[in-house]
Amino acid sequence: TIDLPAGAALTVGRQHQLGFFESLLGPDSRYLNCISRSHLEVVPVASAAAAALPGEPPSFRVTNFSGNPVRTTSLLAAIAGGAEPQHQQVLGRGEQAVVRLPTCIEFLGTSFAGEVPVAVVSFTLEFAVLGETAVAAPPPPQ
Repeated sequence: TIDLPAGAALTVGRQHQLGFFESLLGPDSRYLNCISRSHLEVVPVASAAAAALPGEPPSFRVTNFSGNPVRTTSLLAAIAGGAEPQHQQVLGRGEQAVVRLPTCIEFLGTSFAGEVPVAVVSFTLEFAVLGETAVAAPPPPQ
């Protein structure tokens, strides 16, 4: 989990979440080369539509700083039970997308064969209510 500070920008990458990606992929993974030191930035977007419709999910601007592409996939239709195809965007270096929650963000790399883009790391950008925390714990001793 990477926490997004309320109302602030968040840069995601090996330099900003020290040891996080090594823990996910393994310290010797060749896919660590697909994660840049400052890979992407997530910034909240204030909009008149969100202010007018308080129940609407917030929007965020995702900017890819890396030479490796990033794919965003809207999960809104899937959660609503809709049969519509999910909206996907692939962002190259310097490209941006405005996304609404929930959205999947994938860091893309090259397959071992060197041909096919693969999702190296995948995150779900979702809304969490402050003060309500779900904790996974082992069962109590008997």
